[in-house]
Amino acid sequence: MRQHETFILKPMSSLVEEAVLSVSGMTSLIDCYPLCRYIKDALMLQLTGFQEQKLKCIMWEMATDDLEFRYKYILQKNLGECSNISDKQDIFKHMIRQIRKKEVGYKLPEAIREGNVKSIKEFMKKMFDNTILKTGSEREFKDYLDLTNELTNKSFGFDEQLLYGKIGGLDSVKFYKDYLYRQRNRLAHNTSSYQENLPSFDQLSNPYCKLRNYFLFYAYLMMMDGVFVEVFRKYIQIA
Repeated sequence: MRQHETFILKPMSSLVEEAVLSVSGMTSLIDCYPLCRYIKDALMLQLTGFQEQKLKCIMWEMATDDLEFRYKYILQKNLGECSNISDKQDIFKHMIRQIRKKEVGYKLPEAIREGNVKSIKEFMKKMFDNTILKTGSEREFKDYLDLTNELTNKSFGFDEQLLYGKIGGLDSVKFYKDYLYRQRNRLAHNTSSYQENLPSFDQLSNPYCKLRNYFLFYAYLMMMDGVFVEVFRKYIQIA
């Protein structure tokens, strides 16, 4: 058993389960709605932080096994916080290429990619159904369901690409940068404390505004996590 193996293989969905359990005793009355936003913000921070720490652990595991990799990518380059999509894409690419040193031409199997998307979509429906988090955000949840119908087995972990294709008509990488990552930063740095006028009316009228969706953020983070977990599982099998 590796030092970080248990943590790396732990699914991000466990955090969503804890959040939903925390509101299970709440009523669906309007006086509880403000608390829902607070919980959604807190869950967003937990999920992004969980993934960032996991990716650092993955990099350290690979650096422990391969001293040349450690020198080139850990000592010479600044790994950063593993929060932006460029860092995450690089780590996914490194994982695939480390595996290919021992298994030429390795790709994450289509069945695993398809199962990852399908299982998270089913998990989201099951977890949030009949909860105040959904009741207080019915339109947002409906938009999430419509948007995720576009996801395919190529959306996550296709070849060396962590994100592939589009969501809501927007490139997936751009969605991550402009919506998911931006919201992560607003919460992490509490910029909403002085940016009280955001989103602006121009942003609200933008056809891509529906991508500002917490349920979509959660699903994307979990689907990305599922890809990292499965590739790491393969990595430790052959390392």
